[in-house]
Amino acid sequence: MNWIRWTPAVRITLLYVVFGFLWIIWSDWLLTLWISDFSGMRMAHIYKGGFFVTVTGTMLFFLIRSSLRKIEETKSSYTLKLQESERQLSTLMGNLPGMAFRCRNDKYWTMLFVSKGCEALTGYSVEELTNSHVLSYARIIHPEDRRKVLDLVSKKVDSKLHYQITYRIITKSDDIKWVKENAVGVFDEHDKLLFIEGLIIDVTHQHENEVTIQRQLDELGRLKK
Repeated sequence: MNWIRWTPAVRITLLYVVFGFLWIIWSDWLLTLWISDFSGMRMAHIYKGGFFVTVTGTMLFFLIRSSLRKIEETKSSYTLKLQESERQLSTLMGNLPGMAFRCRNDKYWTMLFVSKGCEALTGYSVEELTNSHVLSYARIIHPEDRRKVLDLVSKKVDSKLHYQITYRIITKSDDIKWVKENAVGVFDEHDKLLFIEGLIIDVTHQHENEVTIQRQLDELGRLKK
């Protein structure tokens, strides 16, 4: 009997079968003690059958109602948990210092998802960037940096490595910003690349400070000479 899984459904079914057999045997035995004529026995069986159907039907009603209530309670609980998770994720994404993204590994860098931080970073809304509705993210990357970005990302993703790269973008208002992208390829169980996920942050001020410091160091070097 190890192959039987003693689930609640199996237990209830077995209980119903046992109860039904016992009821038939016990009730028939009582009827033979009380009733001897054929017509009376026939009516008694009709009433007995009606009583059995009424009792078992009532039991099934309460069992089904109880099961449906549990299903609804479980469904409501999962729905609340899902809504809370989505709320927390939305809050987290909204407070990220940059743009979280998920994109295809194609020449357009088609964005499947971008967080609300994309507007502060690029000037474009979520709707404009998602699925390249207005323009592709590749068009935002500075023309002089596109090949560098493409080559590095392709190399790292093909090797299933996390990558980090700094490059320029051109915002909706034609401003140039330096950004740092940290991302990784996501693969399925057959090692097929599904998409790239990561975070892009504005490092313009940091880059400008680094350039300024380097210029000062270069100037000091020339003065020492």
